[in-house]
Amino acid sequence: MEHYDKQSFITKLNKGSPPSGYNLQYVFLGRKKLGSKWFGEYWLEAMDPDHRYLLPWLMAFEQEYGEPTDTLIPFFNWLHQQAIPKDSPRVHYLRHLELEKTIVVPSKETLQYRLSSEICNPNQRNDYLFVIDLNQNLMLLPETEIYHHSSLSHCRPTLGSGMICLDHGRIAEIAFYCGHYLPTKQDGKQACQILLNNGFIIQDDVNIRYFENHQQKQVQFGAFYAETNG
Repeated sequence: MEHYDKQSFITKLNKGSPPSGYNLQYVFLGRKKLGSKWFGEYWLEAMDPDHRYLLPWLMAFEQEYGEPTDTLIPFFNWLHQQAIPKDSPRVHYLRHLELEKTIVVPSKETLQYRLSSEICNPNQRNDYLFVIDLNQNLMLLPETEIYHHSSLSHCRPTLGSGMICLDHGRIAEIAFYCGHYLPTKQDGKQACQILLNNGFIIQDDVNIRYFENHQQKQVQFGAFYAETNG
């Protein structure tokens, strides 16, 4: 039953040691309201065997019964009795072999999949979710209804997260946008440094997007790197 204890689960979820000189990026554990919708509490998505987005249901439970204290067993028992639509939002967590297939490595100016040696997105321009794991592996995945950053990270700590736009296999833009991890400008600096240290090429004119003081910013990589390393 320990699996349904919030604090024990979060403690296990957040375990991990970064390589020397780097900081861990943790999944967002609080709650925020965007328009009329709430988001956050992503530990609950990781705890749920079906990896559903359960914050609205938890808030409904809290309104009726109060906030769960020692265990979430009453909440999950209540949840099983609810008429949750079959198409309720959920995330597919990739298994080991699936994760291995998402890891990319540099190949001159392009990115290629480590297992297949195929160039990533060789014929067009597309956006990808990215996560840098604690082994400094860069993992890419197209965003869909069931694929989100947690598909790659399982809500565990990372070294970086966001979106990468590839144009014929080359990095064209990096956006440090991720609802699960809310990366900061400093997180963006770390992610870029890891990519450079591992041989990935980021041209000076690549667009970098990030949030600072709740404002969206855009700058070219050359200026971004000079500023953050000045």
